[in-house]
Amino acid sequence: MSYLFIIHDSFGEVELHPKLDLIEVKDFMGETHHNLYIGFDYYEDGEKLPYADFTVSFGEYIGMKNCAYVDTNNCRFADAILKTGIATDTNLTKQSGFWEYPLWIFKPEFLSDIGKEKYEIYSKEYDKYMSGIYPEEEIPDNDNGELFAEDLDTFFLNTADGYEEFYEDDAETKQHISDCIALGKFDEVRQMVYGVQKECYLDDDDINHFISRLDALEKDYGVKYVPNQKPSVKDKLKTHKDDIAKTTPTTQNNKKEMEL
Repeated sequence: MSYLFIIHDSFGEVELHPKLDLIEVKDFMGETHHNLYIGFDYYEDGEKLPYADFTVSFGEYIGMKNCAYVDTNNCRFADAILKTGIATDTNLTKQSGFWEYPLWIFKPEFLSDIGKEKYEIYSKEYDKYMSGIYPEEEIPDNDNGELFAEDLDTFFLNTADGYEEFYEDDAETKQHISDCIALGKFDEVRQMVYGVQKECYLDDDDINHFISRLDALEKDYGVKYVPNQKPSVKDKLKTHKDDIAKTTPTTQNNKKEMEL
């Protein structure tokens, strides 16, 4: 799938072609890593020209996978891009000068499509970095939606001051998290985690373990976590007819009717 975005600026309609690159930054230990860069090009008289730097870097390593700060100051069309579904707003922002830059989490299929080689380098580097902070043995072998929901809710109750004000019904909250994972709505769970982080002033280190677990669950989705769907009325009727056919004695008349 090739992504193409059409916007309208002061010169009229413009077709934007996204591109992916990597930016070198330092983490808190002074080690070099990469953040994501997304930009847009356009064509004029058959020549490809740069249109905008869609993301902005502040020189610090972003410890959340597939995330980048969006330059909404210079890209006023950002809301239109968000509505296309290529990313989710985490509700986290970075203040710089008089402007707040939102942190978006981009869908991996979008990032891979606009720069496969660069994204593979970034993804492997990120996974290796996080595995050193949170070794795989810390993630339960039998991890699932119910266990994740229980652990996340317990952690927030014990760590995040004011968490109960946002999610008063503990049982309902855990069920909602579990249901989202069962239905493949991982971005919705991420958005909830980032929202609690922002409102309760938690550090990235506080939530990174749960983000890593969520990434692992998403990777296994469709293999171990296929959602349980209720049978439709049509399916129920078919099952009922099959049961009747199995229990009805087969006579010569029955055979003729079935053949018709």
